[in-house]
Amino acid sequence: MKLNLPKKYLSFSQLTLWSKDREAYRKRYYEGIPMPDTEYTLFGREVHTAIDTDPKFKDIRLDTAEKKIAVDIDGVPVLGYIDTFDQHTCDFGEYKSGIRKKDGKPRWTQSLVQKHEQLPFYSLLRQEKYCINSNST
Repeated sequence: MKLNLPKKYLSFSQLTLWSKDREAYRKRYYEGIPMPDTEYTLFGREVHTAIDTDPKFKDIRLDTAEKKIAVDIDGVPVLGYIDTFDQHTCDFGEYKSGIRKKDGKPRWTQSLVQKHEQLPFYSLLRQEKYCINSNST
C-alpha cells in the first residue's frame, strides 16, 4: 500500500492532530503553516531544558534525552522522540509540565497521564525497535 504522507513518516503528534482537527493537520503538514506557540508549549520547552541539563533533576533523567526511535510497522514508517531513555534497560519516561490552566487547575494529573495515549504509543515503538527479535515462538 502506498501512502501519501506529508512527511516520510507518521508520529504521535501527527496522529493526534489528525484525530482532533483534520483542517489544522492539513495546514500544518501539507501547507507548512506552523502552529503558534502557546504558554503551555513554551513552558514545556523550559521544563525539558531544565530536566535535561540541571544536576538537581538527575534522579528523574535516564541516560539519553530525546531518544529518536524510527520503526516500520506494516510498511508505514513511524517516528517518535522519547523524552528520556535508558539504552541498557529500554526504560523510558515522558515529562509532563506542571503549568496550571487559566482557571488554576493543574494541566496534568496522574489520572490524565495514565489515560494519555502517548505512553502506549512510545511503548509500541520501543517494543518494535528493541524487543521484537527477542520474542521467539
